[in-house]
Parts: sequence; C-alpha cells; structure tokens
Amino acid sequence: MEEHFLWEEVRCPIVGHGQTQKERAPERRSHHSTVLFSEKMYVFGGEGRVGNKMSDLWVYKMEDDHWDAQRTERRRGDDKLVPRSHHSAFIHGDSMVVFGGQAEDQRPLGDLWSLELNDHVWSRLTVAAPPDPRHSHTAVAFENTAVIFGGASGTRALDDTCILVMAATPTWSYVTGPGPQARYSHAAVPCAGDQMLIFGGVSDDQGKLNDLWELQVSKQRWTRVETVGVSPSPRSGHALGVHGAVIVLFGGTLESNCTESNELFYFNRKSATWKLKHGQLEVSLGSQRWGDQGSETVDEAEEAKPSEEAARRRRLRAVTRPQHCVDGMSQFGVVFAAQVFGCGAELGLTHGVGLGVQAAMTTRALERIEGTAPCGRGGHSAIVHDGVLFVFGGDRGRRKLNDTFTLKV
Repeated sequence: MEEHFLWEEVRCPIVGHGQTQKERAPERRSHHSTVLFSEKMYVFGGEGRVGNKMSDLWVYKMEDDHWDAQRTERRRGDDKLVPRSHHSAFIHGDSMVVFGGQAEDQRPLGDLWSLELNDHVWSRLTVAAPPDPRHSHTAVAFENTAVIFGGASGTRALDDTCILVMAATPTWSYVTGPGPQARYSHAAVPCAGDQMLIFGGVSDDQGKLNDLWELQVSKQRWTRVETVGVSPSPRSGHALGVHGAVIVLFGGTLESNCTESNELFYFNRKSATWKLKHGQLEVSLGSQRWGDQGSETVDEAEEAKPSEEAARRRRLRAVTRPQHCVDGMSQFGVVFAAQVFGCGAELGLTHGVGLGVQAAMTTRALERIEGTAPCGRGGHSAIVHDGVLFVFGGDRGRRKLNDTFTLKV
C-alpha cells in the first residue's frame, strides 16, 4: 500500500515598499542552532552569506506559521555575546543554553550562555573545569543534564563526551571508556529514557562517516548500533529529528562528490532498520549506470552475483529527480522512493519527458512523495514537533538558504 507525503514550503510575508521590500524571515544562514520551546522554534546565530558570524535570534511561531525577530538583552556586568556559528543549543527549563562555536576569526569558542526565553536576557554561565573550546559538536539535553560530544578544536577532531549537570551550581563531568572515534559535523538526538544517538560526521583520518552510536547516559556507556536496510552514505552537516521510535535524517554533504543531498531517511529503533524515503537516484551495477542522460537496463549477470560488493551496489541510494532548483526549492513532478533488501529487486527505469524521471520498480516497499521538496543542503537544522518535520536554512555550495519546509512524518 502506498503512503503519500507532501513537502510544503512556508511562504513568508513581504514587508516594506519598493526597493526596500523583503521577506519577513531570518537572513540566509547555515550552521545555526534551532531549539523548540512552547510551540515556538528559536533560531540563533549561524554563518551568513559572506561568511559573517551572527548573534541574532528569530522565532518561528508554529500556530500561525510566521517568523519574528526577537530582541535580546544581556545581564549587566556580563561580557558581550560573541557572534558565532557551528555552536550547539539546548533547552533547560525556560532557558536556551548555548555552548561553544566558531567566532568571526575562526577560533573555537568555549563559553557557555543562557538565554531566559520569557524576558529574553542573556547570562553568561561560569562552570569549573570546562571542556576544550570547540565548534561543530553536538549537545543533547535530558532532564537535568546535557551531553556534549565531539567537535573540532583548532586543527583536530575531538572524541570526548562531556556531561553538563544543570544544578544550582552547574558542573562538568566526563565519560571514560571506549566510544565513537573523534569527529565533527555529525548529528545527535535524544531517544527514549536517557539514551542518545549520534550519526556520521567527519574524522581526521577516515573522512566522512556513516556509523551509528548510542550512549546510555546513566551508565555512561557507548555502544555501536548494528543496522539493516538502506543506510545513509557517509556525510556531514546533516540533521536528525526524533518522532517516537523513528529517527529522521535529512540532507548533509556527501563523501562521494562533496555535494549536498536532499535524501530523507527514517531509522526505526525497534528493528534497527534504515529506510530511504527519498533523495537522488544513483544505481551502479557493474558497468551499468543510470543517471540524468537516460536509462540503462540492469545487467542480469551482475544482478545474480552473490558477492557483498554486488549487494552493496544494488542498494537504491535514492529515487527523485528534480526538474530544476531555485534557491532552496526543487520542483518535483512525480517522485518515487524505494527500499531494496538483498538481491532479487527488479528495476525498470525510463527517462521521462517533462517530469524529469518516470520509474517503475518492483520492491518490497514503494512510496511516493509529491510536491515541493527542499534542495540538497548541509549545515541546516531540523526538528520534529507534533509529527511534523521542520527544516530551515543551510547552504548549497556557496549559496546560503533561509527557506522553511515542513513534512508530516
């Protein structure tokens, strides 16, 4: 049975007159932070279109789908908050806590700030024995703690797991024992109970990664998760969201050709199964390769090979073909996505006219996404709220984005 999904772009109102007209939306940016609080999505900081660092705060109100700039102040006596990108943010109580990031001069930051979201006042938090300054790390919040993992400090990737206890007097502690290899530009989400998942990123010696790790915070123990299904290829700058037992992965910059992806994957924690929802098609079977130039038939001899390499190449990396891309938007005629397990999948592919691609395939699962989907991107943010995935901003090549898309999960 087919499931139908529809991407929707949030259209921002135009304000001003004549040449001063502009969208009421955040400026184009990437590597910002996004948190959810009281039916609102808060976007802070990031890297602007000319590489400038930002310290502004924007609020997306979900009840009426519009953006507002939020003015903030800082507590008297505190230093000025340094504009930044590649930082982390999380919610604790009625506050948004920001840690680290990259400053205008590219140096890593190690400061800790709290923004009270009712009166919008920044306060600097001073905690003994802080971790090394860093950027491109992750932070995941639990009831009274936050877990910071990895990142980059200077010229090296980090592999430390730092726990910030948000008590009356906050404290830092550190997880010992084996864990994921050092990395930055990965993504992380909380799971049921006190568990945290991280995926992908960039290592110093192996390039981009596509491994999945789980941390049980109470036991301070890391475990690598063995998965099945169509797993995402190595990438960085992607985003994760969580909806019940399902982890949603969108986008990222791929290892193979350093291009930004608009692939959408679901990971079912109960079955440890990755499932491809949509993305860009690349099928490679021996000398047979299908792409933009037309269609080729699967080599039956290659299809019959039982080797692991043949099975790997049979994976359907994605199934969408946008007609064109304007800013952050891809116009789709008909979009198909399929998940292929092992061997035995039969593919019949033809080059479409006017719709980009028509695909007919027999698999164990077939789904279709129709509508306006985001272009491939990295350095964006994504959250899931009330069963809806929200994607904002990021970059595509050298172009920064400030679009907002939603998709019912």
